Amino acid sequence: MKFIIRLWVCTLCGASNLYAAGLDSLATRAFHRFSTNLTLAPAQVPFPVAAGANFYYIYDARWMIGIDANHSGTAIKILASNVDAVQDTHVTLQAMRFFGNSFHVKMGLGQRYTGMRLTKDLFDPVKYKLYQPTSTFETLFFRTGIGNLWHFNNRYSLGLNWLTFNIPLKNTITESSARYANTPDNATRITDTEDIIGSFPSGSFLQLELGMVF
Repeated sequence: MKFIIRLWVCTLCGASNLYAAGLDSLATRAFHRFSTNLTLAPAQVPFPVAAGANFYYIYDARWMIGIDANHSGTAIKILASNVDAVQDTHVTLQAMRFFGNSFHVKMGLGQRYTGMRLTKDLFDPVKYKLYQPTSTFETLFFRTGIGNLWHFNNRYSLGLNWLTFNIPLKNTITESSARYANTPDNATRITDTEDIIGSFPSGSFLQLELGMVF
């Protein structure tokens, strides 16, 4: 938590300098066609830090369209008492609409791929040892968010995505670990947990971007 607070403070302190240096972002986008960035989200919710990359086609100075992907760290015992670990990957086709120089609103559709391991007390001991069961599911979601993305004349780009929300639309369980349960009640608990985690909204705060425009 202290790390996140310090990161917020440093970001706010540097925002005015970034604004001054990136006043020509609108003009830079007008004369380039592609933008690509590495991303880091120190506060991915409900999962921990996530890293990824994106690639955009610059349609004009106001619009960019592209693909964004990120992979989270492993969340250990933070979502429910019977969840041992969860990890996910987001792949999103999204558009960014700029208002002014760098402020933008983004929207798009994406797919979340989630792997979840449940606590071993839910499973038959022999099957658990043999198969190490993992539940996997895919979630279609709608994404929206706000942020700033500065494009500089030297072709570098720097971004701060202040808020991003991923709203689940449809969840599909691709592999359930319920068949390895030690009782019918635990099988039901497993499928219920799979439905809940797969349908859980996700998002990020203060996602950092660093890349190039060309």
